[in-house]
Amino acid sequence: MVGGFGDKNSVGHGFIFANGQVTTVDGPNAVQNTTSGGPNGTELTAISNNGLIVGDQRVIISGAAGTYAQAFLFQNDKFTIFTNVQASNAIPTGVNSAGVTVGVGDLVGCCNVSWIRNPDGSISTFFETSGMNPALPEGINDSGKIVGDGPFIFEPNFTPPPYPNPTTAANGTFAQFTVPGTSDPAPQGINNSEQVVGSYAVPNSSPLFFGWMKTGSNYCSLSVPGAKLTQATDVNDSGLIVGSYQDATSVQHGFIAK
Repeated sequence: MVGGFGDKNSVGHGFIFANGQVTTVDGPNAVQNTTSGGPNGTELTAISNNGLIVGDQRVIISGAAGTYAQAFLFQNDKFTIFTNVQASNAIPTGVNSAGVTVGVGDLVGCCNVSWIRNPDGSISTFFETSGMNPALPEGINDSGKIVGDGPFIFEPNFTPPPYPNPTTAANGTFAQFTVPGTSDPAPQGINNSEQVVGSYAVPNSSPLFFGWMKTGSNYCSLSVPGAKLTQATDVNDSGLIVGSYQDATSVQHGFIAK
C-alpha cells in the first residue's frame, strides 16, 4: 500500500506500507516547509502489481508563485522525474506493471489536462474526443484498460504500450457506466478482473460519502462502521480494497477491506 501523510509540522510525506512496516518516502526536490505559499512535500499515489510506484512532489518553479506538483516514478529506491508532462501540476493517478502511468494536471489560467506516460518516457494526451475534452484517468490495469471520471472504462483497440499521441475515442472504446442510486460517482482504481472501486455522495445523508465496488454489472457499497465518510481508492487482483475514512471526530484513517 502507498499513500501520503502530514507530520506534526504539516509537511507532507509519502509512505509505503508492506509486511506491517511503514517506510517514509520524500521526493528529492520536495518543498519541506509550510512557508512556500502552497502545498508542500511528497505523496505516493499508486503502485502496480510488480511494485512500481508513482507519486508527486511539490516543487518551486523559478519566477512562479507557490508550489507545483511534479510527477515521478519510484523504483528500486530511485526517482525518475517526469519532466516532459505539459502541465503546471502533474499528478499521477495510476500505473501498471508495464510502467504505463496515467495522470491529470492543469495549465495555469486555462484548463485541465489528462496524460499517459509510456514506458519509453514519451507522453500522450488523453481525450474522449479530438477536441479539448480531457478524459481524466484515475487508474489503469495490466491489459491497458483505463478507468476515469465520467465514469468510464477505456478499452484500447490496439495492444499497448505505447499509446498514440493523442489517445482518443478513435483508438478505443469509452464504455460509460453508472453506479445505481448515487450522485457523482468518482472511480479511483481498476484491477485485472475489471473490478472498479471509488466513492460517491448521497445528498442529505450521513455519512456524506460511501465507497463502492463494481464487479461486472453488480455493485456494492462500502462504509466503515461508525465513519463519517468512506472512500475506496484502489483494489488489487485478490479483491483487497484500500481507502480512507473519517471517524466520528473527523480524524482521518486508512483501511484495508475484503
